[in-house]
Parts: sequence; structure tokens; C-alpha cells
Amino acid sequence: MALRQYYQNVGGLTDQIELHYVDEVIPGYFWIFPLENGYANVGIGMLHEYIKRQNVDLKQALKSAIESPTFRERFTNAEPKEEPVGWNLPVGSKHRQMVGNGFMLLGDAAGLIDPFTGEGIGNALYSAKYAIEVAREALTAQDVSAAFLSRYDERLWAAIGGELKVSTQLQKIGRHRLLLNLVISKAARNKTVGDLIAGMIANEVPKKKLANPLFYFKLLFS
Repeated sequence: MALRQYYQNVGGLTDQIELHYVDEVIPGYFWIFPLENGYANVGIGMLHEYIKRQNVDLKQALKSAIESPTFRERFTNAEPKEEPVGWNLPVGSKHRQMVGNGFMLLGDAAGLIDPFTGEGIGNALYSAKYAIEVAREALTAQDVSAAFLSRYDERLWAAIGGELKVSTQLQKIGRHRLLLNLVISKAARNKTVGDLIAGMIANEVPKKKLANPLFYFKLLFS
């Protein structure tokens, strides 16, 4: 579940996106994404099961994060441009049925959002690539049955299924404050580790390293 609100004049913006793991929204994260003309996309993402179990008010959690000592000063002159807007994120934590007779599901409809980062555009583009490919084959063969279109599901999952599986594991790791604090504090002190973590979030470095328990063992003794 995610909640977003556009702001103008948030202090300290750069050209970098910000993901903050703070007490107000764990297990989840608080984000600040810079936009054009001094605007920013500000929001939080949190697991639906935790929201229900802990009876979390997402609007209050967002407000608490913004007003916390860490961010209060940056929002002193910030102006909200809308009321918070929330929506469910269909994450790829499980392999859902994506085809049927005469149809293929793409992007959010197929539940392809990365469970760890909440990013979905890249996987949506992957789904479009394979859907176009299979649609051409299906029309040429004059066969749009679920059996024929299942090759779309197979090709797409072969391309991104492994990454989604690892991201699901990382989402579970992210629920543990001890591991989060270990990784983030190490990244803050060590540029190599920091670049590695950033690369994994940006899909430039395989996330499998971060899901491997040996990674944390090495962090402890490096």
C-alpha cells in the first residue's frame, strides 16, 4: 500500500531520489522524489498485512515522518499541492495468471511491481515487449487461445521472475531493523558498500548478493 502527496519547496532537494527507512514507517519506507520546478513526490509505502495488523493510519504515518526531527526543517517552507492519494501496489511476490483466451495482462494488471523497491515501470516495459512479440505470433498463427498465449507468461517470467523472487526475499529482510541498520550504517561509512546497495536498488547490480546471508556476515566483519 502506498500513499503519495506532491509538495513544492521541500528543502535540500538534489537530482537524486531518496529512500528513507525511518521508525515512523518501518516495515516500509519514506520517499522524496525530486521533480521539475521545485516540486517533489513525497510518500510512504508499507506492507498491507502490517497496516491491518497494527491498525496503521497511513496519512498519520506520512505526517509523522514529515514532522519528525529528521525532516521537520526540510518541510518548514514546503507547501502541499494536494491531499494525500493512496493506492494498492500489486507487487510480484507471487506468480499470478497473466493470460487467458484472447488476452494478456501487462504491468500492474499482471502484478509486476518490484516487492522491494515499489518500482514498476521497468517491468511493465518488459511485459509490453513480450506481449507485442507473442501477439504478433498469435495473429500470424490465428490462435489467441490461452494455451498459445501462455508463451508470453513463460518468456516474461523467465526474464524477470528470478529478480522478483529475490526482491520478495529482500522485502522480508527489510522488516528486520537489525539487518536494516547493519546495511544502512555500513553503507553510510563505506562508499563501496553504498554504491553496491544503490546499484542493487537501481537494478544495475544483481540483488542476489543482498539476499545472500553471507553478504551480512561479510558486512559484520569488514
